[in-house]
Amino acid sequence: MLGFFMGIAPFWGYQMLLCLAIAHVLKLNKAISILAANISLPPVIPFILYGSFMFGGMFMEVPGTIDFSKEITLETVKTHGYQYLIGSFALAFVAAGFSGIATFLLLKLFSKK
Repeated sequence: MLGFFMGIAPFWGYQMLLCLAIAHVLKLNKAISILAANISLPPVIPFILYGSFMFGGMFMEVPGTIDFSKEITLETVKTHGYQYLIGSFALAFVAAGFSGIATFLLLKLFSKK
């Protein structure tokens, strides 16, 4: 769960380091946490960014939209940055929750009795 959260949350450049430090403090398996944090591989990043932006729109009074046929500028990022940040943390919590539930169910299913 920690790895998925850290992989999606917007801690760019520090995801692995923070994941390792938190896993150490919470006495979690560091290797599994780092492995799960690799959800933010380059081919997946556009989907995470778009999903975070759209998910954040659900929490905004007036959700912003981005026209992808036009160039995305720094002004566009400034205008919709708050929506993205809210959405990225919300998406990180949801993904962490689903990964935790899936892991629990898989362990229950395949555990030796």
